[in-house]
Amino acid sequence: MNRYLVIKAKGGMGNRMLCALTGILYAEATNRVPVVDWTDGAYAEFGVNAFPQFFNNEKCEAMLPLDNEKTVVPRIWKGHLEKSVSAMISTFDPNKHKSFFVHRKYSIDPSQYDYDDDIAVYWSYTERIHRLKKCLVNLNSEWASINKNVILKSTLIRHFPLKTPILNEKEEFKSKYWSNKVIGIHVRFTDRRIAIKKIETPLRQMLAKFPEASIFLATDNFEVDRYLKTQYPNIISTKKWYPDEFGALHQNTECPDRVRNGVEALIDMYLLAECDALIFPADSTFSLISSILSDADIENKFDITRRDVAVRAKRIIRKYLP
Repeated sequence: MNRYLVIKAKGGMGNRMLCALTGILYAEATNRVPVVDWTDGAYAEFGVNAFPQFFNNEKCEAMLPLDNEKTVVPRIWKGHLEKSVSAMISTFDPNKHKSFFVHRKYSIDPSQYDYDDDIAVYWSYTERIHRLKKCLVNLNSEWASINKNVILKSTLIRHFPLKTPILNEKEEFKSKYWSNKVIGIHVRFTDRRIAIKKIETPLRQMLAKFPEASIFLATDNFEVDRYLKTQYPNIISTKKWYPDEFGALHQNTECPDRVRNGVEALIDMYLLAECDALIFPADSTFSLISSILSDADIENKFDITRRDVAVRAKRIIRKYLP
């Protein structure tokens, strides 16, 4: 009888990809069937699983297992497997959506590999390789010596290949607009007031190094797109939907096509990864994935949050959380 790992999701594309990545690795290590459940309505109509619409992954099942006569861990998910993490937290812990500790209640611990239950549920805001390694090393000591980013990159390549139409669209954009050298910049909606100042110095450095380079801008903020294009004539960016009022693109009630919204995010993410230089906020899981996938030289990667004390403190807290 198959044992399952249901991998839930919450947040944007980067959050759910890094969560799914950790879950898939855990499922492989513990001989469970991974079920990546993106039915929460963020990137498809509610109840429709968005994951198989974006990625070619034959090892992941798209349908949730029935839990009628099966044991489920954490127990709170028994009878609620069809619900999203957001719905569960809203029901049982409505004031803890931003809690650092809420995952303990709604997810298994990826450092433990001896759960006997038929169905295990995993969820996190980001990757948890530091916890997962404890499980992996118990099963195979060779995991201890493998760098975390090597694990992340190899797993992204193996388990998150883009669907052919998305890949073709990405390549079509490159064939039309890509130059010999490209500098990639990621600016988030939430960073719009500070990110432009922070990118100016590394951008000048890279333009001095690659004077003929074009600049690929990935942003969810139309105001940023418009402003930077007035400052730098060699900026290129993909066409995408922006909300009338400034706000995040994902889980926006005004979005006319949530699947398309996900496609646009993935094209930007994977294009950033193919740039020769990358200027990004590493506290963004979106551009973190781009930087992990990137083959750009390390001296051409600039994390604009590397000196941010609050960001560094947050990373340390997440790293050592059980």
